[in-house]
Amino acid sequence: MKNRTKISLIFALSAVLIVAGVCTAYYNTKTFGFDADAKLISKNGTSLTVLDFEMEFADADYYLEKIEKIFPDEPISVSARKPSEMKHIYIM
Repeated sequence: MKNRTKISLIFALSAVLIVAGVCTAYYNTKTFGFDADAKLISKNGTSLTVLDFEMEFADADYYLEKIEKIFPDEPISVSARKPSEMKHIYIM
């Protein structure tokens, strides 16, 4: 196995362990505190709640539309040449 693959696996495993630790700490804090109904992830008809952060679906649509406006509809050249000289160098 190459070093690059080993490092990628180490980063992925580290990310999984950190997320698992944060979720465990959240759940233990909520259940041992005053909130007996601790939920890591819950969904109702209009929103999604993850670790007490609630996101309305309408807000998510709004932010996705704003993000889509940032990206152009046409390909962007990454070459210093004139567009008329370019053949296959595009970012789609």
